[in-house]
Amino acid sequence: MSTSRQKHLTGFYAFVMKFSEHAHLPDQIKARHPHIILVTLKEAQIMLAVGSTTLYAWCRQGKLTPIKFGLRCTRFRLSEIQALIDAHTVSGGVQ
Repeated sequence: MSTSRQKHLTGFYAFVMKFSEHAHLPDQIKARHPHIILVTLKEAQIMLAVGSTTLYAWCRQGKLTPIKFGLRCTRFRLSEIQALIDAHTVSGGVQ
């Protein structure tokens, strides 16, 4: 396995571990507000396996909605990222 691939997988597993920290949110809140979980630009890059330029292009195209808390603080709704992945998932596997 290439070093860059190992680095990507290590980053992804670190993200999964960090995401599990959100498990303490009460189920009622998660059920009513699934969009409450926000991820950073880097986390979104890891989940979607794209660069920041692609993420910002998708924002301009309306595929993702960035949430800006300041000039250098951008977050994305996890539910939107999951919806984007689901919309582009090919059923039956890759041909």
